[in-house]
This record gives sequence, structure tokens and C-alpha cells, in this order.
Amino acid sequence: MRIVSCIVLLILATVPEEAQSWTSQSTRQGAMDYGLYAGGGTGLTQASQLYRTADIRFLVLGGRIGRILTREHLHGWRRGNFEYAGEISPLSYVFQPGGALYGGSFTPIILKWNFTANSKIVPYLLLSGGGLFTTGNVPPGNTSSFNFMAGGSGGVHIFLRPKRALTLETHWVHISSSELGRNNPNLPANFFFTVGYTWFK
Repeated sequence: MRIVSCIVLLILATVPEEAQSWTSQSTRQGAMDYGLYAGGGTGLTQASQLYRTADIRFLVLGGRIGRILTREHLHGWRRGNFEYAGEISPLSYVFQPGGALYGGSFTPIILKWNFTANSKIVPYLLLSGGGLFTTGNVPPGNTSSFNFMAGGSGGVHIFLRPKRALTLETHWVHISSSELGRNNPNLPANFFFTVGYTWFK
């Protein structure tokens, strides 16, 4: 996280002053948000006596599309707008005891609030829900190869030029089969970090 913070500060220091209008140009009502991202994650807590979720790791590569639905609301640092988005990750790998599994995920529900008060960066918060398909059961055992995912994220768009931004995101997600398998130990707390590039149109 220290390295990421240094990179962000370096980028902000090199962005020219005319960037003051980039946020308003890019995140206006009706704008589309297209993004690509890559990253990974790990479990944070113990799910059962048989394994720790920290023994399970993830690698993801995917894309996002969204649309900004509202004009700006509120004042000060809270000023921002509401966006609805969805994601698909055709390349998702799960590394767990017993071997690696290939899979894919989809997230059709992303409710996102963009904080637009800053001229160079747009922090955001979101809630999301979706599913994960894998070639074997996750977590190991008599569980399920399909799991539901629900969580929340905090991220930031760092504008490099008008309508183009580097996107950094942290994500906390709960993964559970909701009793689709005989056993449902689930993965209660998982942390992901992704780096991406976003186009606004």
C-alpha cells in the first residue's frame, strides 16, 4: 500500500493544471464508463477447522461497463453522482488446497457513488452482487462449483488526460454457495486489489 500511495502521489504531481476541468468533462450525467482491470485477492479469516481462507487465493482479469445516471448532488467533499454498472471476468483463477481451478465471474449489480469534488481524482464507493463459476468446488470438499458473491469496494479514478483514468480499487467480498452444495462453509471475508484503465464517453 505504501508503494501504491507513492505512485498515486507521483501521478498527481505530474498532472497539469488544466486538468481542473477533466472531472466535469468525464463524469457528467449520461456518460458511459468502460474499464479493464487485473488483480488478485486472498481470504482473511478461518472458515472451518479443515482449512483457512487465507489458503485460498484469487487471480482475476475482466472488464466493466457503466452509465452515470444522475447529475451531481450534495456539497463539499460529498458532492457526486450515482452510477449503475456491471462486470464480467472471463479469466478467474482460484488457488486452493488440492490445486488451481479455472473459472469466470459476472457481477450484474454494481451501485456506485462517484465523489466528483476534486479536479484531478474521483474517489468512489460501491456495493456489488454477482456469481463465480469454477471447474471444481470452491472451497474444497462437498460444496459447489457455483458461488454467489456480494461485497463493497472503495476505489479511485486518477485522470491522466480528459476522459482517461488509471483506476485503483480495493474490494471486500463474501463468497457463498447458499446451500447449493451439501456443505456450505463459505468464504466469509476476502480482500481483492485491482489495477485498471477507464475510458469515459
